[in-house]
Amino acid sequence: MYKIITFISTLMLPILTLIISIYVGKIKIIQSRQKIIIISLCVLMLIIAVITIVERNKKYEKQGDLIKELQETEEFNSQLLQRQILHNCEGLEIPYINNLGNDPVYKYHFNLGIQHYNNYKYAEGIDEFNKCLNVKTISLENKVTVNTFLGNCFYNVNYADKAEKYYKEAIINAKSIKDQKTSKEEVANATVEIGNVYYINGDYIEALKYYNEGLEFFRNTKNKDKVAKILNNICNILDIQGKYEEALDNYKEILSIFISTGNQIGIARTYNGISSTYKEMGDYNKAMENCIKAIEILDKTKSKHDLALVYGNKANILRCQEKYDEALNIAEKSLFLFILTNDILNIANSYNTIGTIYYIKKEYNKALEEFQKSFELLQETNNIKSIENVIGNMGNVYKDIGKYDEALNKYQEALNIAEEINHVKGIFLANQNIGHLYYIQKEYEKALKYYLEAEKINDEYHFLNEHEKEKFSLRIGIIKKKD
Repeated sequence: MYKIITFISTLMLPILTLIISIYVGKIKIIQSRQKIIIISLCVLMLIIAVITIVERNKKYEKQGDLIKELQETEEFNSQLLQRQILHNCEGLEIPYINNLGNDPVYKYHFNLGIQHYNNYKYAEGIDEFNKCLNVKTISLENKVTVNTFLGNCFYNVNYADKAEKYYKEAIINAKSIKDQKTSKEEVANATVEIGNVYYINGDYIEALKYYNEGLEFFRNTKNKDKVAKILNNICNILDIQGKYEEALDNYKEILSIFISTGNQIGIARTYNGISSTYKEMGDYNKAMENCIKAIEILDKTKSKHDLALVYGNKANILRCQEKYDEALNIAEKSLFLFILTNDILNIANSYNTIGTIYYIKKEYNKALEEFQKSFELLQETNNIKSIENVIGNMGNVYKDIGKYDEALNKYQEALNIAEEINHVKGIFLANQNIGHLYYIQKEYEKALKYYLEAEKINDEYHFLNEHEKEKFSLRIGIIKKKD
């Protein structure tokens, strides 16, 4: 703006001079010689003005070149400084550092963060991603990516509040991106992730709201892969809510998407999801049929991690069919594959599954041994929700062997954790378990307090199916009559 004003003001001088010279030429009272002198002076002024404009433009061009040069120098110096930091502090090879691009410090820590994330080392991932945010030259696009990964890390260790904080920060950064298409897509991605936060907290109504918002965007952009993933999340909620037929309809759409794109892993995962739905419905034959379809595909793809997950599902189906020895055998296969992929969280969850099978078989010492293995590993992963679950399972063992004080301690510990991370389903289960513990000890007043709290939560979130709800209400009725 300053350049434009200066240019116009400079241009006014020759224009004014030209007007004066023309006017002078027309005035008759001024002698011809005087006219020539005045016009000559005006022409001279005009030449001086033009020269001034040309020189000033050259000056501005030089200033522009200088600013550009300074910016390039500053960027170069920043890159040089970053490379020097990495070389001095990390002891990395120069060729490796030079291949890290324009922001080597950012790229180095981001690569490490991704490496830890893929190896399920979320605490280490969080540390590296935070270092990325401290790099001054980080772009908006990179901020979105890093905040999303930070959210994912906290999500995977069940720190829901922190996960949501970073997802919302990703949305703020995404909205500031000039490219509207990129901006809207990043906002939609982060919105779905916030849905995941509400899902792990057991707030399924809120989770569905965010999932459907993301789903609408990706349907409009015809991003089939994203549509399939979001529909899968929705199916998990529908299973919990007992809306099995609706879940199966969604799985059909997911399956058709993956078949059309030739995504074999996606097809296998969908069969596994369908299997889980049939298992929840109590149709164990169809559950096993779809589980086997998933295994047949995964055997060809050599995806050990997915195969381990499906084996875990198969173990639970066999457990429901009361085929406990087969269930243990498959659960141990699942455990072995998770050990090969170094997935600490799922290794711990496998020990928990094996412990649950021993618990049902009333082999309580073995059950406690497996739960303890799970608990110790989970402390390494800091997965709070899974820790809460295994502590609750320990409480079940102590309850069944008549160690009520130890059972109460475990249930209370599980309740405290669930309340700390706002895990609604965990709060419901802990209240239900404590209530039942007091009930079998005939402490009905205390039992009623916890049962009513569990009933209030269930009325809002519908964790119990109709049959389970009827049995639960009947027990509350019995206690009220005793009072």
